[in-house]
Amino acid sequence: MGVVDELIQALMNLNPQIDEVVAEKVVMGLGYTCVLTSSGHVGLCQTLLGELNIHCCKVTNKAGSLAGSKIVDLLMMAKSWDLSERILGVATINALSAPYIERQQGIKVLKGNLIEHLDLRKGDVVVMAGNIKPFREPIKAKGCELIVLERSPQFMDEETLPDVATDEIVPKADVVIVSGTSLANGTIDRILKMARRAREIALVGPSAGAYPKVLFDHGVTIIGCIKALDPAMIIKVVSEGGGTRELKPYVKQIVVRASS
Repeated sequence: MGVVDELIQALMNLNPQIDEVVAEKVVMGLGYTCVLTSSGHVGLCQTLLGELNIHCCKVTNKAGSLAGSKIVDLLMMAKSWDLSERILGVATINALSAPYIERQQGIKVLKGNLIEHLDLRKGDVVVMAGNIKPFREPIKAKGCELIVLERSPQFMDEETLPDVATDEIVPKADVVIVSGTSLANGTIDRILKMARRAREIALVGPSAGAYPKVLFDHGVTIIGCIKALDPAMIIKVVSEGGGTRELKPYVKQIVVRASS
């Protein structure tokens, strides 16, 4: 069973009254997609506009019917072959996962940026699946060789390789850093399979706030995600086309490891 399937199953098992939970608000913004549950928890997933097949300005066929629907219906969208539905599903996974990260059961929640807590050593080969530009210079400054893989043409530059190189490049890595968007675009299982020899495997970004136990069971060693501080403002920023920078005042960066 893949990571997304196991996340769905775990969250269903953890929420026996899940049929009573509804989606209070759903926003598909230009930068992020946001789901707010009736329990007050919010989840995000990058909207991945560069990968969506948009027809006549329409992003999803579900528009107009999402808010007020059962949260389980949105959760199951994470298994869809339609990328817009998968994005909604991953945002829902993150919203349902938020209370378990808050309770810190079986995990350690650390403050700060992922790079501050990542086990990076001089001479490491670090492969980053997703062009996370703020990480590039700090990684190089630690004496590591950095290789960046990217799927979306809009984020490609002279220092990136296309993600078709995953099978060749990732098995050579000592440290692998994976964007949380891999949960939505269907690349997470392949990357984790290729990364088995890596000493450290990180999942990172606002899209990475999924139930940690499942991620750890699949080889992830550290998660860099966010904690929502002001759900109402997060929804407002997302609805107005804001991105990571605009969300910063209303979230807190956290790092999650398994408790020893």
